[in-house]
Amino acid sequence: MINTDSSQGVVYAPLCQTMSDSESEEELLHRNHNHARFQGKLPSVTSRAVNNITRIENHLMLSTEINYNNVTGNDFEGQNVPPTWTNTVPEKKSMSTPRRVMFFASIGLCVFVTVGFLWLLPCSDSATCTGGGKAPKTHNWLRDYEKIELKGMINTVAGLRGRGKNLIFMYRSDRVFAELDDGEHHTHGIISLIGRGGQVAWYDEMPEEPRAIDCGLVDVNKNGEPDCLVIGELGQMGQEIGALDPISGEWLWHTTLKSGNMTKIPDPDDCSDFPAILPDINGDGVKDLMHLVVGDTSQCNNVILISGINGQIIGKRYAVSDCGDVHKLGIYHDFLVHVSCYRNHSSFVFSLHLDTLYKAVTGKEIRLETLTHSKLIGQHIRMGQRRNTVNQLSIYRNGGKDLYVQNRGKCPHSCNMTIRLVDDKHDHELPIRSGKGAYGMVPTILNISSSKGMVSGFIIKLWEWTPSSEEPSFANIRMPRDFPEIVRNHTHSPLEPILRMRVLREVVLMILFNATDTRVINTSQNNIVQFCLEQHGEEIFCQPDVNNQENSLLIADIDNDGSQELISFYTTFISSDNEKENWRLITYVQLLRLESELAKLTDSESTN
Repeated sequence: MINTDSSQGVVYAPLCQTMSDSESEEELLHRNHNHARFQGKLPSVTSRAVNNITRIENHLMLSTEINYNNVTGNDFEGQNVPPTWTNTVPEKKSMSTPRRVMFFASIGLCVFVTVGFLWLLPCSDSATCTGGGKAPKTHNWLRDYEKIELKGMINTVAGLRGRGKNLIFMYRSDRVFAELDDGEHHTHGIISLIGRGGQVAWYDEMPEEPRAIDCGLVDVNKNGEPDCLVIGELGQMGQEIGALDPISGEWLWHTTLKSGNMTKIPDPDDCSDFPAILPDINGDGVKDLMHLVVGDTSQCNNVILISGINGQIIGKRYAVSDCGDVHKLGIYHDFLVHVSCYRNHSSFVFSLHLDTLYKAVTGKEIRLETLTHSKLIGQHIRMGQRRNTVNQLSIYRNGGKDLYVQNRGKCPHSCNMTIRLVDDKHDHELPIRSGKGAYGMVPTILNISSSKGMVSGFIIKLWEWTPSSEEPSFANIRMPRDFPEIVRNHTHSPLEPILRMRVLREVVLMILFNATDTRVINTSQNNIVQFCLEQHGEEIFCQPDVNNQENSLLIADIDNDGSQELISFYTTFISSDNEKENWRLITYVQLLRLESELAKLTDSESTN
């Protein structure tokens, strides 16, 4: 639940979560803010600085005594002897023994308090102290956040100096039981968590669901750290693209990309690719962007250039007239822009040089030899399956072995999954897992040096649905109410959709191997309750959504100590009973120190 208090010009907006005793201290250190997005101007940021300044004034007292050598006024005049003026300081008296003892005791007490608070007392989980300028090691933690579903990839960004990294996620609100809310408005947006403890650093609301985010590509404010690029939606009218500061959550700029004079409403997935990152083509010191938008024919075949420093569109749109729809926009090492073009049920590659594109949209020349080489510019990597794809094989390589993850069909009715580990060098294949009603997500790659040598592998998450014959009695309920916009867009029948509850199992597998051995360890499993709206046997939308969760694992060094941590999240509905009024959407985020947990798992496997 989001709470807002602006009684003194300060807005607090913490998310509901499991709170620790140090949470109030965290609120003083990290500004949580909640401001409107995409309203035609940059939102204001409300902040509070707490300064306790103690001023100590030391007055030096100088005692001055004037000695006239006992000469009276008359004698002075008569003798005509110049007077002697002396500044005398009273003779210092030696400190008594009790006072000396108390003096040195007070100094010792001050030293003890300083050392105790800096090094002896343990730091709280709010990351409020650091020892000797070095951040303490992070510890395992698990937190829950109510009424939000985290989605997409986990982004790691620099936190406050000396306190490790923070985590940034996209989220969406409860879209199944929204009418059961307590009256407070909940929307979608971006959220930042402190990596060492999981507390909310800040969050920012958006009127529509964010579609994609990447916090490692462009340094908009030129502070030496990359900022976050966010892609959002404006319903059916187009897209929003914006950049925000990952530490403060302040939006640096945003741009509305409205569609042309459409003859029909396009599918939002048709034009959802992330922008390609370009070198600085307009000379302002910040990398620029190239993006796809819907054109006048309701097809995604228009290319635009966007300034990275302020989000303004450079020149005019460029229509790829030979294409019906365009996907996979990219730039290659020779400054050649490539797109995958679809037309008349066939596909081909369309390409042109960046200087040709720049001249076509601006009418100006550009010197490619002055630009940063395009092969040195990082690009957004989308890992996972497109929402409408029904058959996809993904291959992930690590340590000389390939992990094949193949998903077929549409879950949960007709999907099946196959995972296998292939060693081409030794012509060996190891089946890992397969089954119907299952989906294999994007694995994270593991490389750890241990006492037994280098250990490599993958950690992968699976969803396995319970057969429909075993679903609870709550499964089918007709829901005559206002549905989310995504439901209204796809519903053209007077028959109300059915709300179906599904129970599935989330399994996390750790696949470890070295030069001589391979192990597959079932590290954990969680039961997940999912609600889907169905019509005519077809699912309109589900929460939690498998496409939102398929990048929910990440291995990263959060506290910058050279070790690795595993970050994971999952979303479910929980209830004390099966009455719909009691269902609550909740997301769990967990951090594990990987080396210690891996040692426990391998020791347990050896014992068994």
